[in-house]
Amino acid sequence: MAGLQLGGLVSGMDTDTIVAQLLSIERAPAARWGHDKVAAQTRQSALRDVETRLKNLKTAADDLGSTLSWTPMQTVDSGDPAKLGVRMTGGAAPGGFSVKVTQMATSAQQTFVWTPQPTASAIDIGGVSVNIDPDSDIDQAASAINSNSQLGVFAINVGNGKLVLSSRTTGTSSDFTATGAALGAPVSTRPGQNAKVNINGIDQPDQQSNVIGGLIPGVELTLKGLSDGTVVNVSNPGVDRTALTAKMKAFVSAYNDVVDFVSSKTSEKRVTNPSSSSEAALGALYGDSGLKGILSNLRTSVGSPVAGMGAGFSLLSSIGISTGATTGADATNADSVKGRLTFDEPAFNAALDKDSLSVQKLLGGVAGTEGFSQSFKKLLDPLVTTNGILDQRIDGAGKEVTRIADKVTRLDDRLTAKEALLRRQFTAMESAMQRSQAQMTDLAARLGTN
Repeated sequence: MAGLQLGGLVSGMDTDTIVAQLLSIERAPAARWGHDKVAAQTRQSALRDVETRLKNLKTAADDLGSTLSWTPMQTVDSGDPAKLGVRMTGGAAPGGFSVKVTQMATSAQQTFVWTPQPTASAIDIGGVSVNIDPDSDIDQAASAINSNSQLGVFAINVGNGKLVLSSRTTGTSSDFTATGAALGAPVSTRPGQNAKVNINGIDQPDQQSNVIGGLIPGVELTLKGLSDGTVVNVSNPGVDRTALTAKMKAFVSAYNDVVDFVSSKTSEKRVTNPSSSSEAALGALYGDSGLKGILSNLRTSVGSPVAGMGAGFSLLSSIGISTGATTGADATNADSVKGRLTFDEPAFNAALDKDSLSVQKLLGGVAGTEGFSQSFKKLLDPLVTTNGILDQRIDGAGKEVTRIADKVTRLDDRLTAKEALLRRQFTAMESAMQRSQAQMTDLAARLGTN
């Protein structure tokens, strides 16, 4: 019968165990290769993480040297935001302004007693007609009015059968007329009024709106209530220190992220003879000379003077970025030993106060001048660019994973074929022994009859 396996029934040998043991000896390299594959996969993943962190660092460094980061800005603030809102709309003359509001702009308003009509009717508001269905109640009428944006008013049911129409705009120009059988004559009318504003003791032209531009050039005022004199302060033009400080902190954070991650990976030791995948994953980048070289170059870059800068402004440490000062009786700083950076915000502000242009040049924010940002970019570009150094290393680790997987596949195929061969050979041996025993039994039987 095809595929028949006697399994040692004749010879008494445990052929299944023998085959398994023979194959196990030849399959031994597969376990080692499996661990090698895990190590290569871990190395590939870690290199991707390094590349991501370096890209983040490059972005943070680029931000420091962006001319947009150094565009002069102005700020404006209100002494009483609850009564007067302010917003910059352009360049404004620096200084303080006293804004007095004696009258708010209001919209025109008319109140009517609503009388439902038994037949279809219309309401004319400012020359625009809106149709009203027969027997419409006050809420249906309000809905019909509010759904027509051309009318320029909105309607409100205030109860007691009264309908209030209010202009959608403010000021004296917001007055309107409204007629219709269901409305009748208005029971009350309130005309629109203009806002009245006084700035620095000078009465300004009446304003149709409570949102006013132009009274203080470059500043928009939003009137929220009457006031005896709210102070509005407009700053001198200057860099946005809050945004710059945030970018300095982002650079230091991204730099330290690279240092911490690379240091941890290059110092994580391997397990010489791993017995599990978790052990095989350890130390995938231990002692990696390429990554150690990157850290060395980064440290050199942030600690070296930038060429062409003025006296006192050629080092990052002069504007608050350094490896930190010693603390207490310690002769060294822990962050310094690790190569991490610290940011001294007061020192940065002091440098800006002393010479903001030199700080800008040092960081690379002056067009046509190569500062730290540009030199740092030259260091990082070959590492993180497409098909750059790290991409090639990541690709190399991926090819190693594929090569090992192919080796395992070829070994499995070879051992599958060998297992089939061994089983055929043992089956043939068992069959031969069975035939031999049958012949001996037959011979013994023949001799016994003689």
